[in-house]
Amino acid sequence: MEDYFAKLAKFNEMFYEIKSAWEEIKEEGHILYRENQRLRQANIELKEILQEQEQGKSDNVDGYHQHLVQLYQKGFHVCPLDFGEVRKGDCLFCQRFVRGVAKEAGTAEGEDKPASGGKPEDNSKG
Repeated sequence: MEDYFAKLAKFNEMFYEIKSAWEEIKEEGHILYRENQRLRQANIELKEILQEQEQGKSDNVDGYHQHLVQLYQKGFHVCPLDFGEVRKGDCLFCQRFVRGVAKEAGTAEGEDKPASGGKPEDNSKG
């Protein structure tokens, strides 16, 4: 009979050890689940911020380009050499700078503009 009680005591001890290990594993699972949820939410928020920043960059570059084109069309230098000075005729540096900004903005605007002050060249002559 003592053997029976010894076995029962040993089984009870093993049961509590397993139950304790189960509780630890369950708590770790809850911690990991909460952390995963927090990280998922942070990821969503960061993606939204990144999309807003990307949209802002695109808008800023497009607006910047339009502003430079307007300044150039009004007769001002937009090249780094003489920025803001009144132009006397066409400036190759300004034209190149405006075209370069157009490429950065991802538009073809500025590339198709002729180098002769906005007037299309007549290439029909032989």
